[in-house]
Amino acid sequence: MEKVIDAIKKQRAEMGLIINPLINNYKLEDKEILEVCQVGKFLYKINPELRIADKPKPPNPDFIFKVDNKIIGLEHTRIVDPTRSQIFFSISNLFDSAAKEYNVNYPSNYISATFRLKNDKLEFRQQDKKQLIKKINSFVNDAIKGNYDNQPDFIKRIAIVPNSIVSFSYLEDSFSVEKLTIEDLKSAISIKETKLKKYYQQSSLINEFWLVLMVGSLNSASFELDENTNYKTASIFDKVFLMSDFSEEIVEIK
Repeated sequence: MEKVIDAIKKQRAEMGLIINPLINNYKLEDKEILEVCQVGKFLYKINPELRIADKPKPPNPDFIFKVDNKIIGLEHTRIVDPTRSQIFFSISNLFDSAAKEYNVNYPSNYISATFRLKNDKLEFRQQDKKQLIKKINSFVNDAIKGNYDNQPDFIKRIAIVPNSIVSFSYLEDSFSVEKLTIEDLKSAISIKETKLKKYYQQSSLINEFWLVLMVGSLNSASFELDENTNYKTASIFDKVFLMSDFSEEIVEIK
């Protein structure tokens, strides 16, 4: 057990060397921070010594790093189930917005709050969002003090721990995940290849362009890898990787 704990601490520290410079030096949105963490995990897995040199703004690749004396432009994207993603991300965005509002109203409370919802559902109209955020944040502030009297009826459970920033997240209790198909994979690659053509025209300093496609994020909007499927495919990217976010499995498919 001690060896496992030491290995986790070592990985966390080494990944911090990849991730923290970008988080500290760039003004990133929540979505971009998640992207940095996922790419940091990818780079750590292929070579812990790699470092991200830059995170340029569009129209440029998402990340720049160096390997084997080559400058690599890295594109990153998540492959999600379009039939499920709208519902999941609508709820996730609600809690993200609540966290930002909470940080404004309670700037000294650095916490991470994880929410689980009754029946994994929350339907709301856009015009009701502000009122929902107010209700969520009022409950969080009371829950910190051990008072759960005003717990909203749609919240099943909450877990709050100290944190370096204010962060709210939504976890599903029960969901099924579809296997990633070749068709969904090729569609995601095709969308990114449209951008790649512009990158080749604009930058003569980048030696290679890589693409990392993330799946397996443990939510209903995500796909999981199918061990019985051969994902090898053609692409105008120099290298293409599939990575499972949770299991950290990486498959080089081109």
